[in-house]
Amino acid sequence: MSQAVILDLDLAVTEVGILGDEPEELELSDEIKAKLMAEVQAQVQQFQQQMELQQAQLTQTGQALSKAIEQIKQIQTQAIAEMQGQAVELALTIARKVIAQEIQAERVEIDPIITDALQQLPARGEITIHLNPDDLKNSGFAKEAQEINTRDLKFVSDPEIAKGGCRVESVEGSVESSIESSFQTIGQTLRAAEGE
Repeated sequence: MSQAVILDLDLAVTEVGILGDEPEELELSDEIKAKLMAEVQAQVQQFQQQMELQQAQLTQTGQALSKAIEQIKQIQTQAIAEMQGQAVELALTIARKVIAQEIQAERVEIDPIITDALQQLPARGEITIHLNPDDLKNSGFAKEAQEINTRDLKFVSDPEIAKGGCRVESVEGSVESSIESSFQTIGQTLRAAEGE
């Protein structure tokens, strides 16, 4: 016989148990078992579909990130190459301006430029060296040649030659040497090096 027990407690209940007989096992009908099993399988299938969808989304996100990283690397490489080219051009421009100021102030010696041009031609026969009039006045070589009065070496005042440059002519050909041609050679070398 069962009796109802009512307890009035001032404490929180943390566990309830029935003392006495062993609990009886619940028996479920095959129909309820089938419904429960179908519901569990549906939930498992729904969970698997969600997992597959999330996996596909993660794969797409990973591919998009890889593509974005590759594009950023390409942009970075291109930007570095452009900056290197700009740095070369800026350095050459600054050097040209500094050298131009030095030439205007007549602090650039023309004799090393003449020597460079002479080394590019074989030393046979008469040689004529064309210099800017201002450079001709400042050339130690021109003064020496005038003092010795050599016939094989002539210095000519030529206003078409830029300051800091010269043109050397011989029976073998002619060579022009100037600050600008030196800058062009330096620029080509630097541009070639940056392309490597």
